[in-house]
Amino acid sequence: MCSGRLRARVTCSFITTAKLVGHQLRFHKVSRDGSSKCDAFRTDHQNDEIWGAVFDIPDVEKEALDRHEGRGNGYDDIMIMVEAKDGGRMEVITYIAATDAIREGLAPYTWYKAFVEAGAREHGLPQDYVAKAIMHVVAVQDSDQGRHETESRKLPR
Repeated sequence: MCSGRLRARVTCSFITTAKLVGHQLRFHKVSRDGSSKCDAFRTDHQNDEIWGAVFDIPDVEKEALDRHEGRGNGYDDIMIMVEAKDGGRMEVITYIAATDAIREGLAPYTWYKAFVEAGAREHGLPQDYVAKAIMHVVAVQDSDQGRHETESRKLPR
């Protein structure tokens, strides 16, 4: 959701913020490094929702995005219907954790959670949603100090 992180991977332009009903943001997708990453977990409960950003990405860059996002390696891509900030509905592609890649009890690295928080702030997601879905999540220090420093330097200031 953090524009700078996404733009470092593919060409994109921000369209709008939107919510996905019947899903919860969960940090339970196991990463290759043993930490957790985000997942748009389907609950089918109408009170559950995820807020996020919608971007336009050229079709020719979808393969590059898939590679960066881990499609086929713990994530699948699906078409979903979201409600845009202006109330309109739009069909978009998102990545969800594959069932066999979900592990409870994991934590994201502090630098990863900071990217999620930065994206939420950048796009003005509802404060109560950010507090409930992101801020309360416990993150841990990356044991790979070099990766921690490299990723932390990429965070927006």
